Amino acid sequence: MAWDSKSYVNLGGYQVPKTVFDGMSPMERHKLMMSLRSLQKTKMESDQEKYLDDYDLLKKKYQFVHDAASENNSLLQKYYNSICNKYVVCYLSGYKEKKIGLRWRTEDEIVSGKGHMICSANDCDNTDLKTYEFLFRYDEGGIQKETKVKLRACMECAYKINYGEIKKYLKKKSKKKRRGGSESKSSSSGSKSGSRESKSSSRGSKSSSSESGSTRKRRNRR
Repeated sequence: MAWDSKSYVNLGGYQVPKTVFDGMSPMERHKLMMSLRSLQKTKMESDQEKYLDDYDLLKKKYQFVHDAASENNSLLQKYYNSICNKYVVCYLSGYKEKKIGLRWRTEDEIVSGKGHMICSANDCDNTDLKTYEFLFRYDEGGIQKETKVKLRACMECAYKINYGEIKKYLKKKSKKKRRGGSESKSSSSGSKSGSRESKSSSRGSKSSSSESGSTRKRRNRR
């Protein structure tokens, strides 16, 4: 059967109405794609009873149409692979000592959106997130490896993640402020000293003026 590509989104053989797909939030799309991937896996494992139950449930919810001719489309698996080794879960209990633990997510966590749609911190469920990039060093089969990974964190957890940098910035700012204050005091005392010299000079000028007047008086008497 031919499908109008403008009306449907093809997700590995499951044709979801474009209007339904476009109206979903990122979390809803993630859940849909993970559900369809699970459906594919169940079908491949030939657990026909479970497959039919899940199929009917998802079909009712998302109004999709199954197009067996395009089942080879690996979009669902590509999506899974793209997020599999991209995001991590973090442990922040030692954040004040700059000790942040990172680990790869389990499959259940990937499917649920933990570390991607839900805060990366292991004990946080917030969903208002920003993305931070880290260099992740890990051991695989006795070999040390490193790769760039992403942390998705809420405001509170982001503070803990960046605690060391924030402290360093505040310390630097405080030093700069103290230095500026001492320079200001030095400048102020210099200006006071200049003022005293000016007053002294003024007195000297008055004294000279009075001497000059006295001399003129003596000459007139003569």
